Amino acid sequence: MPRCNGLEVLERLRGTSLHGVIPIVVFSSSNHPRDVENAYRLGANAYLVKPTSTTQRNEMIRTIRAFWLQLNQVPPASLAGRI
Repeated sequence: MPRCNGLEVLERLRGTSLHGVIPIVVFSSSNHPRDVENAYRLGANAYLVKPTSTTQRNEMIRTIRAFWLQLNQVPPASLAGRI
């Protein structure tokens, strides 16, 4: 991203009350422990390292979609502003 990096975006999102319950999955090429730690410290719900192959990357994306959009339970919209 030209103006800020992903961790800066994460920090800005988590800094507003409107984005407190939105799950944020960091999808990064870095597996450096410092980057993982920073992402979680800033409020990431998951940190995934991008696979090098397109096939593996597509499978990972399908798995993420299935978990967050089909399997995961979210609070009712009426509670979202209070969490």
